[in-house]
Amino acid sequence: MNFPRFMVLFHLSFLLLGLLSLFMIATNIISLDWSAFMIIMIAVLVNALFEVYWIDEAGRTRVEKPKPVSALKRVFPMVSFVVPAHNNEQDIAQCVNSLLKCAAEYRGPSEIIVVDDGSTDNTLDVAWATINSKRGELMQIRSTAVKHMSSLGKDEAVRAGVNKAMGEFIAVIDASISCDPAWFSNLVDYMSATGQKVVSSQVQPLRATLPPVPTTITLYRADVLRRQLNEKPNIQA
Repeated sequence: MNFPRFMVLFHLSFLLLGLLSLFMIATNIISLDWSAFMIIMIAVLVNALFEVYWIDEAGRTRVEKPKPVSALKRVFPMVSFVVPAHNNEQDIAQCVNSLLKCAAEYRGPSEIIVVDDGSTDNTLDVAWATINSKRGELMQIRSTAVKHMSSLGKDEAVRAGVNKAMGEFIAVIDASISCDPAWFSNLVDYMSATGQKVVSSQVQPLRATLPPVPTTITLYRADVLRRQLNEKPNIQA
């Protein structure tokens, strides 16, 4: 409802009733004492003033309040999955497939970067075969795999992946684990909502170990991770 226009009609109706009452008094249709006459005169004047005010309000351009942005219109940050791997031939396919699923269900842009740290098995070939098997189906996801000619260590593998990453958020994922899409989206939502720079969560590896050794997935803001890489010779991922 347009409130100024409603008030214009409201005060106009009372103004007309007041004028009608004065006309009926003047033509002796009704007879009132002076106190009633003065009350009618005051009512007519007051309603006339409010009528002028609300006509002016109704004529002004109304500025609509911005509508809140729905969840569907929310802008989701780009996420880069960096996967350091060394002799993970048995696990890398399941790991990459889980990340492709995460990327496909994530509502923002994403990319997957596998860094083979000088493996002596077929880790790189399996990683590429897994990526290429989904290339036509998931063309929107940028996926790549690179290899160090010799093993430089996990920290250097992370560093190499981060140097290629384009995302605002960077998730460091061990090649021996599988990532759940719903869990990952919750992790991104948590970081976005709290404004934290780094969040971590533990998951079980793909292959059972005795005793069970959980693996950590860490999600960084890209600028924070790059700062850590520049300030420290090594980073524990």
